[in-house]
Amino acid sequence: MKIPFMKAQGAGNDFIIVDKNVDFIRKSKKVIKRLCDRRFGVGCDQLILIKKISSYYQVTFYNSDGSLGKNCGNGLRCVYKFLVEVKKVKRIKIPGLIKIMGANIGNPHCVVLVKNLKLIKLNMLGPLLVKNKLFPDQANITFVEVLKKSKVKVLFWERGGGHTLACGSGTCATAFVLNHNDFVSSKIKVVTERSVLKTEIKDKMVFLQGPAELVYQSSINI
Repeated sequence: MKIPFMKAQGAGNDFIIVDKNVDFIRKSKKVIKRLCDRRFGVGCDQLILIKKISSYYQVTFYNSDGSLGKNCGNGLRCVYKFLVEVKKVKRIKIPGLIKIMGANIGNPHCVVLVKNLKLIKLNMLGPLLVKNKLFPDQANITFVEVLKKSKVKVLFWERGGGHTLACGSGTCATAFVLNHNDFVSSKIKVVTERSVLKTEIKDKMVFLQGPAELVYQSSINI
């Protein structure tokens, strides 16, 4: 069986992208390992299988040992480029876009780094990104502007919730991917629409500090 593929790389992290015979490949760990083998196959860090289902694309990652992988930010960028340039999926235009990054810290996040947060039309771009074909389960969206190495400003659009004034997991995901890509330091202030949160990264863990208030206590008959 001939399996057409696209070889791609993001920051040196290399991938094989396949969108044909996907069901056959996912059933065989032997085939996955053969494709990923650098001596007897094509060779890659991860195999990415893409399957179009209705109006979205299902994206699945496999590690080179044949095991099921998790979402990879470098891989997702390559998938996006493949879908836009090869499959001709319509591109979403984001003013002042610098970089799009992905993270999963128990729930999926898409971090969109831009030059000027004031140019972002949240009510238009939020719904388009949260339900983008790259995210079959949808993703929480964070638009972020780096003010300096120790300070960023954010806007949030959450899956199932829409525009929110803050998002704790989104703040942590944003701090982590920005630090990982050397945009900010390990300790930063995150300016939300109504508050300022602090994050610190230690040993690949993100610590979050911010206000918490008990508003009132009552009861309700239901």
